[in-house]
Amino acid sequence: MIYVIANLTVDPAKRDAVLAAAKPAIAETRKEQGCISYELFQSAENPNEMVFVERWESRDALNAHARSDHFRVWRKATADAFTGRKLEILSDAKVESM
Repeated sequence: MIYVIANLTVDPAKRDAVLAAAKPAIAETRKEQGCISYELFQSAENPNEMVFVERWESRDALNAHARSDHFRVWRKATADAFTGRKLEILSDAKVESM
């Protein structure tokens, strides 16, 4: 399994446009083969801070998502909307503490 954590800082003037563009992208992504979950959260303290939390069956499924038409539309619609972005891709390998 692959996990994606995408921390986004949105230009306040573009926040509503980002949220509007996210709705159809999220709906289509959830239909994709290999998508286990795909959620967008907005900070309770700062509405311009958003986090995507995603779970994918495999890296191949995630890669297919990145090539999908709806993801390309999302990227184009939000190309200049973010003032900060951090993306983490994690595997399901667990580290045991000693």
